[in-house]
Amino acid sequence: MQPNVYTNKKIFLKLENPIMSEHATQVETKEPLNKSNIISFWMIILVFALPPIAAYFMYYSGMMPDGRMNKGTLVQAQQFPDIKLHTIKDNQAFTLKSNQGKWTLMLLADSSCDDLCKKNIYLMRQVKTSLGKDSHNTERLLIMKDSATSSMFNEFLKDYSKMPIVTGNTNDMKMLETFLQTIANEDTKNKVFIIDPFGKVMMHYASELQPKDLLSDLKRLILVNSNDVATNTQ
Repeated sequence: MQPNVYTNKKIFLKLENPIMSEHATQVETKEPLNKSNIISFWMIILVFALPPIAAYFMYYSGMMPDGRMNKGTLVQAQQFPDIKLHTIKDNQAFTLKSNQGKWTLMLLADSSCDDLCKKNIYLMRQVKTSLGKDSHNTERLLIMKDSATSSMFNEFLKDYSKMPIVTGNTNDMKMLETFLQTIANEDTKNKVFIIDPFGKVMMHYASELQPKDLLSDLKRLILVNSNDVATNTQ
């Protein structure tokens, strides 16, 4: 009987040890593996999230290093007024939603668009062209206070057929001008405004527009925005 007891005990140990060994391995390796995965996950999130977050903060807080400050006048972004606009050419309704997802260069002009006004219309086109592959991220918009434009000005505008030229009723145009004057804190004549992809006016430039300044700001805005979009689609 004694040998049988010894044999049974031996068999029991053989059956028990593999189970205990496997269980011990799971206890020892499972926890460190999970911690490693969690750390790796947050490291990846930080790597992709910090650059655009930092860029937005530095840009909009005016804390960019010397030589990288915005060139235009940055204002607290305000939603473009909910007014009715229509194209002068064919009287079709127009809204900023047509430019949704793009940065819009906007100029408010009267029917007597002077030489400086015409120059800024020209410069808006040159800046858009200078963006190269990023030009599709921008749009131009000329808003006329009234549609009674001179034949000479109409002739000038023939070279800008790809730019939306719109107007609205008298009350809406007065509302828009007051809105822009509040933002610019001065006269809006011949000023170029930047409207962000969400329809908010967030920057404006002096009447004597410096195209290099506008181009520099647009490049930076497009870069910051594209980094943010890329991060959100990861």
